[in-house]
Amino acid sequence: SVLARVCFLLYQWQDTLQLGCRDVIMILYRGLQLDLSLGGYILMLSAVIMMFSCFFSAGVLRRLFSVLTVVLLVFFSVVVTADLELFRNWGYHIDSTPLMYLKTPKNILASTPLWLNICLILLAVAFFWEGWLFFRKIVNTPFKYEKRVYWEIPIFLLLGAAMLIPVRGGFNVAPMNSSFVFFHSSNMYANQAAINPVWNFVYELMHMKKLECRYRFMPEEEASEIVGESVRTGDDFPRLLKTERPNIVFLLLESFTANAIESLGGIPGVTPELDSLAGEGVLFTDIYATGSRSDRGMVAAISGLPSNPSYSLIKYPDRLMKFSRFPKDLEKVGYSTRYYYAGDINFGCFRSYVTMSFQSMVTEDDFSGEAIANRFKWGCTTNICLNVCMKICWRLRNPLCIWLSI
Repeated sequence: SVLARVCFLLYQWQDTLQLGCRDVIMILYRGLQLDLSLGGYILMLSAVIMMFSCFFSAGVLRRLFSVLTVVLLVFFSVVVTADLELFRNWGYHIDSTPLMYLKTPKNILASTPLWLNICLILLAVAFFWEGWLFFRKIVNTPFKYEKRVYWEIPIFLLLGAAMLIPVRGGFNVAPMNSSFVFFHSSNMYANQAAINPVWNFVYELMHMKKLECRYRFMPEEEASEIVGESVRTGDDFPRLLKTERPNIVFLLLESFTANAIESLGGIPGVTPELDSLAGEGVLFTDIYATGSRSDRGMVAAISGLPSNPSYSLIKYPDRLMKFSRFPKDLEKVGYSTRYYYAGDINFGCFRSYVTMSFQSMVTEDDFSGEAIANRFKWGCTTNICLNVCMKICWRLRNPLCIWLSI
């Protein structure tokens, strides 16, 4: 995987030249998380085979592992090699899109010159051969293939179960996803270079059916009429702000309900501060939820995108990065942006979306003392996170945009 990642950096040399030494080191380091996850799947499959090795002879077991290795090497070599050229043209890693063109292989080959196709095929062969030699000399030859005993079955069962740890990325609340490797706030190429293309391709295949669902849009004329009635321009547009350059604190409350807010017809006295803000500012009383989960609400609030009917856009950073994000718009006019989240930033693929949207972030890893002492499954105590956010907001003189997820 490290060799494939180095080849990727060399192949995309024009983008790689824009990276610093620290970026390259972080790409190799952060990418290990997806590499270990992919390796965990392979070792889990190997453990399953070894569970039943007591029923096979040594020769059958040796041939079985050899066939498995050949199949995996062919698959990995083709995906890694194809990803090099596809990323250069598309700007994102190989996904399920090429499968749509398998019925017309001549058209696929026609999109690249003959000499390049030959070079890529030779490179795939080189990847395969290098992996096969490593397997034969380092793994296959020293390993003693012999018929196992029945009492070893639970041992291999436990070993296979232990592979769930690297597969899901540790003991975090969130399972492994591509956002685990994101680390750069401004250079998306650096983040994408850390992604394991094989892991990414398999993930795409597993979710391919969900991507087939489409939105059902209303007629364009009806939509234009509704939007036209809600838009106000000119001198009759009310002025909402008292200052030209306000500090902006954007709060997202999880698992909250209007039934607890008196100004929205809820129980009196539960949220006095929110009711006070509602009286001083602008309160929207006729709005609709964009989705039922945190990841969908984030995309709606930051990028203004509705929820897809079958999958969450935040889990596909390659697709999402082309859409606008309001912190980036604020950054262009001089704002400093920061994201506060008192929990695991890897949950729900938050890391990739936050990294591409905000200049910096503060997560549960940055808290200490009382906050860590009172930490629970979903993160640090939220009132401590809120107090820290407010103090920073008032102390900074420069225009500041903070997104606080609670």
